[in-house]
Amino acid sequence: MPSSVDPAAATAVLRKHGARKIAYCGAAGDPIGDADGVVIVNAGAFRGLMRTLEPLARRNCLILPADRDWVVPEELRRSDAMHSAWKTTSAANYVARCNLKGHYLEFGTFWGGSFFPNYFRLRHWLSGSFFAFDSFRGLSTPQTAEALFTGGDFQEGAYCANERSFVALADFLEVPPERFTVTSGFFRDTLNGVLPGKYRLEPRSVSVCYIDCDLREPTEQVLDFVAPLLEDGALVYFDDWRLCRASRSVGERAAALQWLSRNPGFELIEFHRDAWQHQWFIFSR
Repeated sequence: MPSSVDPAAATAVLRKHGARKIAYCGAAGDPIGDADGVVIVNAGAFRGLMRTLEPLARRNCLILPADRDWVVPEELRRSDAMHSAWKTTSAANYVARCNLKGHYLEFGTFWGGSFFPNYFRLRHWLSGSFFAFDSFRGLSTPQTAEALFTGGDFQEGAYCANERSFVALADFLEVPPERFTVTSGFFRDTLNGVLPGKYRLEPRSVSVCYIDCDLREPTEQVLDFVAPLLEDGALVYFDDWRLCRASRSVGERAAALQWLSRNPGFELIEFHRDAWQHQWFIFSR
């Protein structure tokens, strides 16, 4: 373990959430044995190890980084409203400048690598709740082309984290439990045919919808669910808009194009992107 890393705080959180035998992992291949809790102690390898340790996540092992700064830097965790709006992201600035006050919904949270930074960027401006939807069992079955167009990265069960670790990470980051809600299960079970009122969501109450579903089918399920919930001017984000070769038949973009064709009064206006595969939009109806 690097001498500069102190895993004591993460270890305490794991024990609080039920871990009894804790291992410390700095590289793939480090011995884990029958541990029911793991602290990752290598900052540079942290995100990669969250993929490597997916088999442990599937058996409900608790997994945390040794340092909360690896997920959300201290400056952002301590930021006030003005810093969040003007010094973080274009999305946060838009939310603040355009007076969006509703809920944040994220679909496909994995271990929380986007959910928690976005919470800290938007918490001062959105007065609603932050909703985390994920299967917590990895991807559903991709279409053949979705696996092919990602070089085999999209496979059934890939990108698996577990709900216990997600909630433990929220605790580690000191996110107030009353500000977020976690819904576990494949979207065909948690969204299809489900009235939004089950989650206490009202029409046009969602200000930010963050979609990282990777595949066409779950993205379609998300878009149909959120259609009545999006307020005019809401932000909609697709993490994999141009992945799958920006196909019109598979992937997130294909789902969105089909959704727009079925709802001719809807418009997605390009807003911002941080990398080639991502895309933020402003929703209009």
